[in-house]
Amino acid sequence: MSKLKLIVTVALTVALSCFISLNLIRMYPSLIGYKQALTIKGGSMKPFLSPGDLILVGEAAPEDISVGDIITVDRPEGAFTHRVVEVKHFQGETYFRTKGDANNAPDPFMTPYKMVIGEVEEIIPTHIIFTPIGFILFLAFPFLAFSLNIFRSLLQESKKRSRRGLIKWRKGKMPVMSMASMLLLLITLASSANVLSPLMSSGSFTEFSDLEDVIAFITSGTWKKTHTAGIDIRPDTLKLTSGGDPITCHIFLEENLDIHSMKPTTIRIISYNRSELVNPIYAEDAAIEYDEDGDTILGLKVQFERASIVDSLLSAGFETDEKVEMSIEGLFINGDYLQGSDIIELENDG
Repeated sequence: MSKLKLIVTVALTVALSCFISLNLIRMYPSLIGYKQALTIKGGSMKPFLSPGDLILVGEAAPEDISVGDIITVDRPEGAFTHRVVEVKHFQGETYFRTKGDANNAPDPFMTPYKMVIGEVEEIIPTHIIFTPIGFILFLAFPFLAFSLNIFRSLLQESKKRSRRGLIKWRKGKMPVMSMASMLLLLITLASSANVLSPLMSSGSFTEFSDLEDVIAFITSGTWKKTHTAGIDIRPDTLKLTSGGDPITCHIFLEENLDIHSMKPTTIRIISYNRSELVNPIYAEDAAIEYDEDGDTILGLKVQFERASIVDSLLSAGFETDEKVEMSIEGLFINGDYLQGSDIIELENDG
């Protein structure tokens, strides 16, 4: 066997073994002692985690999760992987405040332990497949090598072919070596497609070209963002057994956001303090707030029906003397999301 053929054979074997191993880990993480194997799709944890990385998530008791750990959670707005920046204990439950390493601010909500899938224990840096070098080593080179091997086998066979061999060729019989090479090629392509599929489905190939800003700009029309808003709920105390004025929420958006692009009818208030999702209450009325001179827009003033909020909290089992984190969610005309939260305290009537 020539040196070139030996190098090609070893390289193809390594590439094929890598893809098959990654597929087995993704499909059956329990075989190596993990709860789930997930592919990172976003860039909120860069540079520690990059889009395309494969993370192995293991079981973790609430007391074993501390500040600095990376956890994967499954919330109503979607699953994500962020770092724990705060741990709180409330009414016998453990809650975690999380933050993406690349984000400017923590996530605007506390996540109960029951929504935690597990803690990230191992990271396989498969994002290198989406770099130019990774593409050449793991995709382009194996494909080219397989193709050249098939062509080389056919060329050698044609030189040695006798008249009898020519007849077999015309009958459609291919050399065994060529058939094996084609089979290996198909297996490699299928395995690589399975590894790439999570990132392909998310539409995120920014790591592949190393021109992330350019691609993000080009595809910005289809990508949806979540904007963090400042929230001030008034009154900040609520009596569960008496009536009163509507609950007023003041929403302060980032300076570069157009307040007129917010849909008031899609703004809702919700609580994530319990593992059960409290029924959302949609805004009754919304108006733009200006400063005293009426020249500068401060934000949105949104009102919610008091009775609906009280009924929702009571149905979830909340009682007086509890503090509730209320999350405000909204939708912009372009499809982007708004999110923020504030704390209110439940009081007795006396």
